[in-house]
Amino acid sequence: MKPRSITLSLLGLSVVLAPPPLRAAPEMKRIGEVAANDGVIHEAFAFADGGAKLAYARTDAQGKTYLHVGAPGGKTSATDISSFTHEPEKILFVGGHWFVVANEGSSRRAASVGPTGRIENHVGPFGDCFVANLHGKTFATVTDKGETAAGHAYTIAAYRPNGAPAGSKQVTIGPNGTMAGTDGLVFVAFSGGYLQALVKKAGRYNAKADVRGGTDIAVLDILSGKTGPAKKVTDLRAFLTLADKRGEKPGLEAFVRVDDDGGGLELVGPGDKLRPLALPTKFSLYDAASLKQQPAAGQLFFSLTVDPLNPDQVAAQKKGTRALHLFEAGLGPARATLLGHISLDDDTQSYSWAAGGNKVAVLKRVRSSGRNEIVIFAR
Repeated sequence: MKPRSITLSLLGLSVVLAPPPLRAAPEMKRIGEVAANDGVIHEAFAFADGGAKLAYARTDAQGKTYLHVGAPGGKTSATDISSFTHEPEKILFVGGHWFVVANEGSSRRAASVGPTGRIENHVGPFGDCFVANLHGKTFATVTDKGETAAGHAYTIAAYRPNGAPAGSKQVTIGPNGTMAGTDGLVFVAFSGGYLQALVKKAGRYNAKADVRGGTDIAVLDILSGKTGPAKKVTDLRAFLTLADKRGEKPGLEAFVRVDDDGGGLELVGPGDKLRPLALPTKFSLYDAASLKQQPAAGQLFFSLTVDPLNPDQVAAQKKGTRALHLFEAGLGPARATLLGHISLDDDTQSYSWAAGGNKVAVLKRVRSSGRNEIVIFAR
């Protein structure tokens, strides 16, 4: 039986996508590792844009916590961040600086570490954080302030790479969705590190016909208050579907999700786009719940874990090998490229990863010692 094509109609556009032919996943080459013989490596690690440097956090046997930065698997410089945190939640690279983020339960804080290894500024408290590209490279934060008399409020801010403030705004969304301080703009969804919002407004009034056009949509710059060019909503049902899915990851400009039928992937964004994401492999090979993703320097990486008991293996009556497949999502054509595969030791091994340029770093636990290590691969 031939594979089915997928037809999508969204905002008046129809696209027909036929499943591409399958091909084997190239194995990624192991090029280095990071181990801590006298302490623990934290799950917070990240590449600089392009993958030339890797940053990770380590706590030694004396209880000191350090941020290490250097060539992946090579010599590093170390910054003592013990006075800031002993348990960093994540590390983000922003324009030559590293933001170390600590999550203390009710709120988060961040410290900006410069190229010389000095902590330059502290940011926080805040609710969540992202790397944004709207006003140059910035560290963007959002704090949900909850319900107020005027509506649901958020505090949104952007910081320069050294942690200096670049702007902030209190955003209040009224009970009917109207955004306070705007000319009747109705909120739909946040995106771009919360520095943008997809909004709708009534169409232009035609005085001659004494009628107002249908609904227009546009993108609002949160910090400047400026709204980009508007365009008509031609399919209201599709637009409402988009709005609902956009709200799943409001801090990201674009992201990948499992489609509503659980039979494939969708690419949400950039902007008001919602499209099936074409895979070079069969989605049925994977554990759908294993989807992980990471935006980096204009790229969107994501991974899926091969299910050893996927339908193909069951049909062959043979258990397969568990492996991580790393992809890059093409934001223009909505087509994924398979970058390579990395074998996972067993069916239960947990892992986390970070990608940059042509490299990916995977945090694994070493069975013999129980300690964890970061293994670096290249394609």
